[in-house]
Amino acid sequence: MNKKNVKSLVSCLLMGFAMLMMISCQEQDLSKNPETGSVNLSVKAISSGGIDSQSSVRIAATSIIITEAYLGIDEIELESLEEYEAEEIEESEGEESDTEQETDNEGSDSEEEDEFEWEGPFVLNLITGESTPELPTVEVVAGTYKEFEAELIPIIGDSASVVVRGAVIVDTDSIPFELVFEQELEFEIENEDGFEVTPNSLSSILVEFNLDSLLAGIDFSLAEFDTDGVVRISKDQNTALISAIVSNFESSGDCGKDEDGDHELDDDED
Repeated sequence: MNKKNVKSLVSCLLMGFAMLMMISCQEQDLSKNPETGSVNLSVKAISSGGIDSQSSVRIAATSIIITEAYLGIDEIELESLEEYEAEEIEESEGEESDTEQETDNEGSDSEEEDEFEWEGPFVLNLITGESTPELPTVEVVAGTYKEFEAELIPIIGDSASVVVRGAVIVDTDSIPFELVFEQELEFEIENEDGFEVTPNSLSSILVEFNLDSLLAGIDFSLAEFDTDGVVRISKDQNTALISAIVSNFESSGDCGKDEDGDHELDDDED
């Protein structure tokens, strides 16, 4: 065999070896990619009094009528059961070990890729359940999810992160009120049992804010009126009331998978 033939043979062998390596790498990469599912997210308010179909006003309790309720959201994230349990262990230990820190640093890029977020900002109308802009459908790794996380930011009217308007019925009088929260606030809503995102299918995840719980323990009779007769609750007016409402915020929320598609969380879904 002459030198030319030897070179051709070696070139063919090298090309074949390179192709095998590429195929092997592709197979390894595919094996690392978990199954995914699509998630459709909705956020809305509920209350014991239901909704007035005539005026589309949601009623909270029996003496409070809510006419408007908005949240300004920067981003929304779903936390998997594995992430939740890892955080619980970390918090119980009080600090990370050196090994965990090294693992976290090495895996930071992959963790970023595994974060499933709705990138805002969004203005959520809790009365209608609508979002501006519309919440997109997001692809996430199939599995069990435990927690809904979001961050409130002041984008409503360029200055508010939460706006709630309505009226309080005291005896026969209707007293208008307006709640305006202007600060940033990160909050988490936990599902006790977790909910499943199934592979290769669309899962409808619903987040509900119970307005009765949000306003629980609020005594509007103690509030000071503004000059126009409106009870304004903000960082400058009736501050004790806004502190109480903010402390109720996380406990008023619930999240889960809307299995039957009725746009409500049943007892076995929350």
